[in-house]
Amino acid sequence: MRNLFCTLRQLYGDLKLQTKIVIVLILSGCVPLLIIGLLFYSQLNDMVVSYTIRQEQDASARTSPLIEETVQEVLDTYNEICEQPFYHTLFEHPVDSTLSSAAHSDSAAEFRNALLGLTSGSLITGIRIYVDFPNKNSELFQNPNTKDIFCPVSTIRGTYWYGIFQGSRIQYLHCPSFYLGAKEQRDNGDTAYIHRAALRYHGDSLDCYVAVYYSSQTLTDILSENLQLAGSVSYITNERNALVASSNPSLSGIYWLDYDTIRESFMSSNNFIERTIVNQKVYAGFYSINQPGWFMVTVLPSAPLVSLSGRIMLQYVALYLCFLLMAALLANLLARSVTNRISSVISQMRQVRLGPPVSMDGPRYHDEVGDLIDTYNYMARKMNQLIDDQNKAAEDLRIAEFNSLQAQINPHFLYNTMDM
Repeated sequence: MRNLFCTLRQLYGDLKLQTKIVIVLILSGCVPLLIIGLLFYSQLNDMVVSYTIRQEQDASARTSPLIEETVQEVLDTYNEICEQPFYHTLFEHPVDSTLSSAAHSDSAAEFRNALLGLTSGSLITGIRIYVDFPNKNSELFQNPNTKDIFCPVSTIRGTYWYGIFQGSRIQYLHCPSFYLGAKEQRDNGDTAYIHRAALRYHGDSLDCYVAVYYSSQTLTDILSENLQLAGSVSYITNERNALVASSNPSLSGIYWLDYDTIRESFMSSNNFIERTIVNQKVYAGFYSINQPGWFMVTVLPSAPLVSLSGRIMLQYVALYLCFLLMAALLANLLARSVTNRISSVISQMRQVRLGPPVSMDGPRYHDEVGDLIDTYNYMARKMNQLIDDQNKAAEDLRIAEFNSLQAQINPHFLYNTMDM
């Protein structure tokens, strides 16, 4: 192990300075980021679940009032029907012999026009009043002013909602689609609010049902807009454990929770709870729709949350790689800004082998490398000065030797000349 460490240290020591600087800068910038990423990944799923649940809570808090407003609009439509003068004439006074004249009256025409106005919007799709007249050929069923509104009870016998009214003394009922008959849904609408009434006719009290039909698509659209996560579902269930509306009927069937379980969970917690449905962990939230006594259920499967965590982690890895590349480029540029100037000094110093040192241009930046260049220039000047001094001293010595030899030669030359 010690030999391996020594080998690695030697290898690192032999690397170019630029490579060392790049390695150090990348490690100092990216290793902490990698450690943070690993720690973040262990908490990522919990963070995604918490964030998604908080988003769904906020969305559901906005959705519940919208559903209640839709139901209230239906109830307001029923109240407007009850306020019509023709409705008062029929249901607050005996209509023994006055039924024919009432059906031909101006108030009947006004009643028909008022109801047509109520169904001209985007929500209400139909209004019907079912009356159990002994005579199926009643004037209300024949007169042009009323025949599109009043229908015999026999047309709705056998429907689920009619059976509920017959089996209990409830006064009104919010009916999901399967409560209604097929013809009823086709002609009027797939969801209804039905209110029981009574009409006095020849001393008897006749059962009547005022039905305000509307489209469940409105509720479906509201529920769909509530969802933030793919694969999740929102649905509404009533007190009879029946599905009122759903953003996805097939998924609501898979993640169905009965009414009693929903009520108990709603009473025990106002947050999403973790449950296991069909061997799959899900997060379910419950919201009360007060007016009809419904509950809205939002179910978030764990699988899409895991997929979302994976996508976020991939995004983090991609971001990390981009950061790593950027760090390498910046480290390389920083290292080159230092090593290039050092290399120029080294190259200039190598010229000493071929001749006297030559000074470099003055440094642009006065950092350590700039000080090194200044020092080299000072050294080059000193060396050139010493070389010049040495050359001058050698020249002076040569001249002195020549003069000395000349001084020795001159007397002998004169003597020899005189001797000859």
